[in-house]
Amino acid sequence: MIEIFKVDNMEHTPFIRQVEKFAGDEIVFSDREEDCDVFVTRFFQKLKPLILQYGSSKKYLVWTHEPRFDTHFNRKISWKGVDVHIMNIYTGDIYLNNYYFFWRDNICKIPDYKVERFGREKYKKIAALIKNCNWNTSLICNARELDLYELRKKIALQGYQLDKVDIYGKGWQENIVIENSRSGRWQERKIEILQKYHFNLCFENTIADYYCTEKIWDSIISGCLPIYYGGKNSTIYEDFEKNSFLDYTEFRDSNELFEYVEKMSIDEFNQRLNLCIQIFNKTYEKVKQMNRKKQVVKNIVQKLKEIM
Repeated sequence: MIEIFKVDNMEHTPFIRQVEKFAGDEIVFSDREEDCDVFVTRFFQKLKPLILQYGSSKKYLVWTHEPRFDTHFNRKISWKGVDVHIMNIYTGDIYLNNYYFFWRDNICKIPDYKVERFGREKYKKIAALIKNCNWNTSLICNARELDLYELRKKIALQGYQLDKVDIYGKGWQENIVIENSRSGRWQERKIEILQKYHFNLCFENTIADYYCTEKIWDSIISGCLPIYYGGKNSTIYEDFEKNSFLDYTEFRDSNELFEYVEKMSIDEFNQRLNLCIQIFNKTYEKVKQMNRKKQVVKNIVQKLKEIM
């Protein structure tokens, strides 16, 4: 039995309920710092005062699937001579496939009205649901830029200036944004917005293997052809076929992308989106047969045992 103490509330992680459900008596939660074997948190900084207090008499684990909560690239680091173990999206033991955020429970098809409206100019616009962050989001690993947020924002702004992109989200100037789509029942509102469009700029925030959020799935179920960031050796192509979504890495720049969208025929749109829908439906069947949460907890338990 391993006793763990949650240094923060571990909101939206398996440490809320799933560890107890799937790990049984192997893992228990401690209410007292001094009684625990392992301190667990989403934020490395929160471990520093505990390391200063307890040193190597305790074990330490950072666990998060949020790309910017922790940006270490190694599974173990040292601080003040004490080992801190890392499980994040860059260490390769959080996301095991492209389905972690696949939460839809119905199967979709191209709505008839999408086909009927395709030839009208305004329906060729691209929807971009993006929060406008004003801080530096650059993230370099092995001389490679992993951040996609700034690129996505740049494309959205260029498209807005050319009247080819409609922007939704928080933090934008009123003359740019149509609405803050993240307020209230934002998940439902997102689908309502996307149903008005044929194309959706839906890059992930960060490049990482199997880091595939709800963005591409929500786009497909709304009848939007995803404009996604695939790239060479992207794990997204373990499920998606070439010539399904529009892969931005196949275009020289945003102008070439906008021109391609403008010239796309209804036949190509149908062919690409139908491929996406087929993949969506296959994924739906796969997800029904697997217990993703249980597998994630299995990895956590294995890591905790290794730490001990």
